[in-house]
Amino acid sequence: MSPVCDPTAPRQREFTRSALSSGLPRRIASGTVPSMATTGREKTRENLLRRMAARQGLVLEKSRTRDPLARDFGVYWVVDPRSKRNSSGPLADMDAVESWLRR
Repeated sequence: MSPVCDPTAPRQREFTRSALSSGLPRRIASGTVPSMATTGREKTRENLLRRMAARQGLVLEKSRTRDPLARDFGVYWVVDPRSKRNSSGPLADMDAVESWLRR
């Protein structure tokens, strides 16, 4: 017989230790370097720009490069999903993305 769960009881989070014993839940990537971390405001603005691009039938993509010394680290592109072509060229930051989308 399986135990009965009380739906009113507070949920307990299960934490599993990784090989590095970081204490983080396993579903959170522990390979994040501080320069890659985005603040809540940055992520909110990035999502706003993604929606702005989607309303124009475009997709906002961010470089997947994880090396802060690489030329395309943190660079954005606005892509047309139908033709899979880069519509904007590399855009250095969210200000440049916003000005490109508002043109």
